Amino acid sequence: FFFVCVHSQAQSYSFINFSVAEGLAQSQVSSIVQDEKGYLWVGTMGGLGRFNGKTFENFSTNNGLLNNRITSLEVIKEQLWVGHEGGVTLIENEKFSRWAFTESNKNISVISITPFQDGQVIATNGSGLFFINKQKQIRNILLPTTDQNRVRGLIQINQDLYIATRGGLLKTNDLYEFKLADDSLNLNISGITLRNKKLFITTFDQGFFELDYNSKKI
Repeated sequence: FFFVCVHSQAQSYSFINFSVAEGLAQSQVSSIVQDEKGYLWVGTMGGLGRFNGKTFENFSTNNGLLNNRITSLEVIKEQLWVGHEGGVTLIENEKFSRWAFTESNKNISVISITPFQDGQVIATNGSGLFFINKQKQIRNILLPTTDQNRVRGLIQINQDLYIATRGGLLKTNDLYEFKLADDSLNLNISGITLRNKKLFITTFDQGFFELDYNSKKI
């Protein structure tokens, strides 16, 4: 018997930890996004941090945030949109604008924020959608069922907005009428993404699905 020993070296990674000791606002990180200038924005349960590669600059309610509990971040046309529990904050040119949900929705978390029809659609986990129009007015849009008001993600394709929910995949082109995609009623969706003109939908208990949105078949 001949034994041949082959030396192999696994690729190693060097992880650098950034926490409160390094200047992060708080250790529970919920979201992260990079803006057009290269800054990393880090959302935490205790405020917002802007990282330049070396140091953090932190922002809180003292600077203009709606509250310090951040649940999502989106950069849209050089604007930073910050989702919270109970509302959103817009940061543009170092200025802060805030929209608070109603008292009954003050503990509802923002999942994502997507531009649509000259405004911003805000997805929430429990209260459907909110919409901020170009006049900066906000309104709540409740979806047909309780499960569908638990939104997991948003994707815009052409003039249509696809809404992934706990109760299936919805589509709208006006934020007033919503149609359920074929065969999606019983899907408890966890996420949605667009690749090569097809939507891929992940679920909590049934794997994932591919949707050809031109034929609307899953």
